[in-house]
Amino acid sequence: MANKVSVWMRIKQDGKRPYIKPVWNGKKLKPFTGLMKGVEVYRPEASYYLRFTDRRKNVLEPVGKDPVEVLTFLAVRRATLVARSAGVEVAHSPDSPVPGRVTIQAAINAYLEQLRRDKEYEPTVKAKHSELKEFSVFCSRRYMDELRREDMIDYREHLKKKKNKSGKTLADQTVFNKLICVVTWQKHNPLFSVVGLLKSKDYPEQKLTEPDPYTEEEIGLLKKHASHRERLILNLFLASGCRDQEIAHLEFTDLNFATNTIRIQKKDCFNWKPKSKAGTRSILISAALLAELRATYSGNPLIFPSVRDGGVEKHFLRMFQDLGRRAGVDRIKLHRFRDTFATLQVERAKNMRELRTVAARMGHANLDTIKLYSKLIENTSRATQESAECMDSFGEPGDVVSSK
Repeated sequence: MANKVSVWMRIKQDGKRPYIKPVWNGKKLKPFTGLMKGVEVYRPEASYYLRFTDRRKNVLEPVGKDPVEVLTFLAVRRATLVARSAGVEVAHSPDSPVPGRVTIQAAINAYLEQLRRDKEYEPTVKAKHSELKEFSVFCSRRYMDELRREDMIDYREHLKKKKNKSGKTLADQTVFNKLICVVTWQKHNPLFSVVGLLKSKDYPEQKLTEPDPYTEEEIGLLKKHASHRERLILNLFLASGCRDQEIAHLEFTDLNFATNTIRIQKKDCFNWKPKSKAGTRSILISAALLAELRATYSGNPLIFPSVRDGGVEKHFLRMFQDLGRRAGVDRIKLHRFRDTFATLQVERAKNMRELRTVAARMGHANLDTIKLYSKLIENTSRATQESAECMDSFGEPGDVVSSK
């Protein structure tokens, strides 16, 4: 198997020095132990070797007698072979106690290449590339084995002070997402794994964003100034509660006219899949809207292909921002359509079963997010408003009932 490295040890036995597989305890090598005639024995004189294939040559590399140091040699040798198979030469240091060292840039390149081999969604790979490039530029370390907790803490503080395009400092959620991207790369890059640099207390506190649905007046203005295509896309956003990429990857084969539903599912041809397992789902929409969608068929399998090249549409936000400027509607965000759908659905739900149905239609595995919409409705419903106004006059003389 390519890139496979195995540990062997050599001990004196019956006048010979055979190679024997050492005993493993989980992922750790037991100190100075080996198997001799099926019995675990203490052998301080054992010498350890790494056996692997490098450039089509079988290699048996001596790595000393210290089993703890053997594990370090093992990790680095594996990283070196993986790097070479990916076309990346690992940097070497003359004073290093191990055969080679992995640079941060090499680990980033190998990680991104691994994502592409795994057919990760290309926009996601590009976003990760941007985040990791920012970290590599900021970090003063050169090698993966040099990374320390203070490096990550310094990077966190750097992000907290950084400003976005509008001149505001980055939100805690944005800082959290950037840190998670770097930590995931440190753990899962194929050359040199680094874990445990950040503790849970080191991350910014995650705050759930309050729902921000469009008002009925805002939706009316958008529909009034929309073209036929824009209006149809707007109606589908409102009727389904889908995320923008779910609608962008929707195909005519996902329409079910027998059940009046649309199917959100993985699309291998576009290297795209829903956000979570719960994201694969069927959503009921009106027969009239389904018929309008079918009428747009022009040979392209996508329902709303890009006007520019016929591929997956990537500019829904830009389209709605242009529409918002024409209609005089501010704060255009695609997720506000999802908030609008969820708010109306939760408001109409009569019991817990119907709330679970709303969560399933939105692609949520539980009711945690739905509770935010319930809280919003509790604070804005007509009954709540009347109750609040009633409290203004609570205890006024005119409302006191005589006991006589």
